[in-house]
Amino acid sequence: MSKIREYSIYKGEKEIFVGTIEEVMKHFNVKKETVYFWATPANKKRADTGIRTGRKPRKKEQSGVKVAVRLWEDNE
Repeated sequence: MSKIREYSIYKGEKEIFVGTIEEVMKHFNVKKETVYFWATPANKKRADTGIRTGRKPRKKEQSGVKVAVRLWEDNE
């Protein structure tokens, strides 16, 4: 029996969306690979530091970086 695998999407410290990968893709009009990237440690570090290559540095509160958090465990 498989469980529903949901992602919680954050922008800064604010949760902006929760849903399955298909729902996230549709809501933000992005590819599946983009959602997977949002969940990577590298992207989480970018969000924490506010570093975005090729762009002006921003304050953390103004960061436009989205971060995805998986709401399930791998052993489920």
